[in-house]
Order: sequence, then structure tokens, then C-alpha cells
Amino acid sequence: MKRLWVIVLLALGCQRPPPDGKIHITYWEKWSGREADAMQQVVDQFNRSQDRIHVEFLSTSAVDRKTLVATAGGDPPDVAGLWVPNIYSFADNNALTPLDDFIRAEGYSLEAWAARYVPVYMQMVEYKGRYYGLPATPATTALHWNKRMFREAGLDPERPPRTVAELDEFAEKLTRRDPRTGAIVQLGFLPQE
Repeated sequence: MKRLWVIVLLALGCQRPPPDGKIHITYWEKWSGREADAMQQVVDQFNRSQDRIHVEFLSTSAVDRKTLVATAGGDPPDVAGLWVPNIYSFADNNALTPLDDFIRAEGYSLEAWAARYVPVYMQMVEYKGRYYGLPATPATTALHWNKRMFREAGLDPERPPRTVAELDEFAEKLTRRDPRTGAIVQLGFLPQE
């Protein structure tokens, strides 16, 4: 399963008058702890690197729900780090600003701009022919298997499962229970998402 977090511009964002002559951008992100600290450093470095735009970073839980509520209330962040599935429902409800006009204003064709990124990630942020986000932290989930445990369960250690049905079958063979209590002592598969 592929997971991708994206950064999107919201429909009502980027409209606040700058009190100090700078463009002020509010940026909400789902990260916390070290990830939030790292993003704060990126934002601080950006703010120091120029004097035209100031980004105000906020690390918040449930960023998708809070962004939707803030958008409905007329005071959304200018930029939010959301998940790919949020793009479709937010776009359908006019809660996102397509990036296409911004891309063209920078002198890129949409094709040339998209070619700068891994194609599958750009496909994930394109909806109804328009781009609504940028890949921020793309990830791919992989299946790792313990060959020793496969051998002990009578499975071929050089052949991982190839279908979900096989994964279920292998997981059952790999799962071990305490014969006295029935408690699981070895779990054949533990999905992370």
C-alpha cells in the first residue's frame, strides 16, 4: 500500500493583508515531536532566507478535520499537510485551490512541472485533471519476511506470498499458540496500517 502525505493550498488561503508588508502564510502540519521540530527548522530557515514571505508553522493533531472545520468557518490555514485521500473530498467541496495557475505563473507547463517528480506521486495529487498538492513525504510499504520462520512453518523461504489470500494463508501457518492456554506466542502477520 502506498501512502503519501501532501501539502495543499486551501481555497480561502493566501488572502490575509500583511501587517508588516510581508506575505504571511499559515502552514498547518500533522507532524509532532522530532518531525515537527525538523519542519520548524525548515520554516525558520526559509523565513531567514528572504524578507518577502513569512511562514507561520503550526503542528497540530487531526489536521484534516481541523482544516475542514477552519475552512467551513472561513478561516483556513493557507497551506496544510494533508493525506492523499483528503484531496478528493476537499477538492469536490471547493476547499482546495488547484495549483495549475500557480504552476503556469512560474513559467512551467503542467507536464514539465509534473515531470520533476516521480510520476506515481504526481498521479496521486492530480484530481479531475488538476493538481491539488505536492508530494511531501511519499512512502511505500514493503513486506519483509523471516526466512527461518517460513522454514519452520513448512513454507518455502524463497517465495513470499503473492496475493492477499496467500498472505492470509501464510499468516495462519506462521501463527503459533501456546498449547495449554491458546495464547498467541508468534503472530504470523501484523499489519502496520
